[in-house]
Amino acid sequence: MKNIKIKKITNLKIFKFFNIGLISTIFDWASFYLLISIININHLISITCSFSIGAIINYIGNKKYTFNCKSKKYVKQISTFFIIAIIALLLSLILLYIFVNQFEINKMFSRIIITFIIFFLNYYVHKKITYNKKYFN
Repeated sequence: MKNIKIKKITNLKIFKFFNIGLISTIFDWASFYLLISIININHLISITCSFSIGAIINYIGNKKYTFNCKSKKYVKQISTFFIIAIIALLLSLILLYIFVNQFEINKMFSRIIITFIIFFLNYYVHKKITYNKKYFN
C-alpha cells in the first residue's frame, strides 16, 4: 500500500516539476555564485545569465519529463515558454534589486527567497499555458 502512495506522489506533475526545477536551480545558483563571487560580475547581470541557463534546462526537462508534451509546435511553444521565463526574470530582477539595494539582504539569501516565489508562479503558468494540450496539440 505504501508503494502505491509513493508512486502516486512521484507521478504528480508538481513533484516532477519540482525535480526538474531542482536540477535547473542547481545550475542556476551555481552559475550565479560563480559569476558574482569568483568572476565578480554585477549581481543583476549574473542573475540574467544564470537564469537563462536554468530556463533552458527547465524547458527541456519539463517538456519531456513533467508534462510529457509531444507537441510539434516547437517554435510557438518555446516562444511561449521564454516569454513567461522573461517575465519571471524581470520579476526576479526587480525583487533582487529591492532585496539587495533597499533592504540590504544578502545576495545569495535574496536569490533563494526569489527562487521559491518564482517556482510556484512558474508551475501554475506553465501548466495552464506552455504545456497545455489545448494550445499546443
